[in-house]
Amino acid sequence: MLDDFSRVLRFKPHLLVLDAGPERLFVVDEFKRTMLSGAIFVQIAACLRARMTIAETLTSLAGTFGEWQVLAGLDHLVRRAYVRSDSPCEDDAARGFFERIGLDGDAACERIAGKRVAVEAFGADDIPLRHALARAGIGIEPDAGLTVALADSHDRDDLADLAARVSLRGGALLIAVANGVQPLIGPLLAGDPELADAPCIECVRYWIRLNRPVEALLARHHGSAATRLPQAVSRAGAAAAAALIAATVERISVDPAAAERARTHIVALRLDTLTTAQHRVSRRAQCPCCGNPAWMREQAARAPRLTDSTPLRRNDGGYRSADPQQVFERYAHLISPVSGAIAYLHPMPKRHAGLRNVYAAGFLVCPAAVPRDNRFDRICSGKGRTDVQARVSALCETLERFSSVYQGDEASVSGCMEDLLAAPACDASPIHVNALQQFSARQFDERDAINALTSDIRKQVPPRFTPRDVIDWTPAWSLVTGARRLVPMSYCYAETPESAQDAVPCVHNPNGCAAGSSREEAILQGLLELIERDAVAIWWYNQIPRPGIDLASFADLYFDALVREYEALGWRLWALDITHDLAVPAVVALAENTADGRFSIGFGCHLDARIATQRALTEVNQLLNLAADGPPPWDHTKLASTGFLYPANDMPCTKNTTWQPVEAGTLTAAVEHCVARIAAAGMDVLVVDKTRPDISLPVVQVIAPGLCHFWPRFGAERLYSVPVQLGWCDEPRSEAGLNQALLFL
Repeated sequence: MLDDFSRVLRFKPHLLVLDAGPERLFVVDEFKRTMLSGAIFVQIAACLRARMTIAETLTSLAGTFGEWQVLAGLDHLVRRAYVRSDSPCEDDAARGFFERIGLDGDAACERIAGKRVAVEAFGADDIPLRHALARAGIGIEPDAGLTVALADSHDRDDLADLAARVSLRGGALLIAVANGVQPLIGPLLAGDPELADAPCIECVRYWIRLNRPVEALLARHHGSAATRLPQAVSRAGAAAAAALIAATVERISVDPAAAERARTHIVALRLDTLTTAQHRVSRRAQCPCCGNPAWMREQAARAPRLTDSTPLRRNDGGYRSADPQQVFERYAHLISPVSGAIAYLHPMPKRHAGLRNVYAAGFLVCPAAVPRDNRFDRICSGKGRTDVQARVSALCETLERFSSVYQGDEASVSGCMEDLLAAPACDASPIHVNALQQFSARQFDERDAINALTSDIRKQVPPRFTPRDVIDWTPAWSLVTGARRLVPMSYCYAETPESAQDAVPCVHNPNGCAAGSSREEAILQGLLELIERDAVAIWWYNQIPRPGIDLASFADLYFDALVREYEALGWRLWALDITHDLAVPAVVALAENTADGRFSIGFGCHLDARIATQRALTEVNQLLNLAADGPPPWDHTKLASTGFLYPANDMPCTKNTTWQPVEAGTLTAAVEHCVARIAAAGMDVLVVDKTRPDISLPVVQVIAPGLCHFWPRFGAERLYSVPVQLGWCDEPRSEAGLNQALLFL
């Protein structure tokens, strides 16, 4: 720019350039400001305002500052992109806009001047959009490289047909839904193979449909066209939405980075509050259109291999391979009420306070059958020693439960046990349903009476299962023998087609389902949950007094502070050692309101006794209800004795040093230790890999047929034998003598 001294330079029109005295010149933009020190800049600015050529500026100022200093000052303005050498024109404002967002204003204006788009409408009025595009100088012509589809919903078959046609001719498609209070713009669908994480139209439709479960349910009865909301938009709102769509077209046409982001995001604008939000749309690696629809079946055909040899990271959250903040940042994009697997995530009201870090999260489900109430969300929660631990705990539990909802692409085989076992090509023997559910003969006999008391499927007794009952099965792999087995699909996955039937022989049971940053981590957490719940069931239903835990022996500041906080709230907090024959530290923590006798309860299990205790304490936080406006953890009227809830007076307290340390240097070693303990007790350990590739968080369900659940399943042999084996009882209790206060937490 300084190679031709006959040029006239001017400050770019979007900059405010004013001096503040003879030695300071300010260059002010919308988002930043710069101060140039030195009289030379103040004087150069005056020359530029006077429309002097570079030569005239040199002549005017060289006598005062010297020619080289003047040239250096001019060069500084050029390098900082403060000046240009053309004459003012009508495009200056547009150039200034693009310059302010970091683009080349000239190139952007040139691109916009030649921009042409096609416009297609699907159940929406496209006149405001056509006007907005015309005002932006963007022409409209059929079969242009970019098509803007204005629709009343992302989930339209004709919109999917348009996407296929546009893709076939190598074009790009920008979808916009602008018929309500919250217009949605995006994503931009373009056949760019280099952007591997960009979704296709079927990916978009999946996520949108997922977050509209009521419409999906009603569409089964009336068709999808009948479930679209009527238009509700003001004239000004329609114009505003159209202008924003035109601005999006303008931006993605001139800014490659913006276009790339538009490929994976939907922008939501609330016209009532004028707030915007970006919603990530994930590509589904198992998508039947752009991915591998056999992904889940192929995954199920592979036996899980334990290969993680990374040294254990022993921290507050357990044996984790990533810290909580890393995990949150990795999966936070899945939180969205528009296009995410997680509809919401926030601190839990009335629970999250002080040292009690508790978060609530949820995902939406279109149930197999019409629900009895208006609940389409599945609420999950998370707890932790810190805020970020609780937040990530809720996030991971929600993704774990989401991954356990039946989607139809899971590996499955249909048949009865007799036929499957007799089949010549059978390479996997099925597990009898009641080896998993463990209902007693008495519970089956009294099924009608028990079920008449509740509509909660978890609390009901299913019909007796026989080897001639035809059900769906899914593969599981033994960590003990390496053998492939079959387990009931409805046991592992929620909302299976069978669950819509009135009499389901096997209900969904998430016991042992867990997530982790690696498969080994997920398996370990699932194993610990199984062991914990087995220990809880044996303690609770046999009402066995157990030793208290000396919380002070851990010398843990959090434990000590939490006890004091509960005391200040009028509650007493303590913990019991319920470790049993599997010899993995298991803890139950309880809190009691000293005024009215209300309780909260929590459980924990871990190879590290301190972490087991911490998990139990933080679960008490999760279930603590200070306001007394929620259901109690159990029916107090059915609890014949409360003595077992308190530390046994005739037993010495368990201290931090009481438990024998477990030497496990890696996650794999920790898993193998737990598997060995369960196998030594005569039980197998099975794994079902539920990891969804579009979620990517490893999720498994670990199943150990024979271990107890704290749900009332009174046919479990260990419920009666282990207390006698350990000398906790002289003889097995009768089923009628078990605790009749049932646990459903």
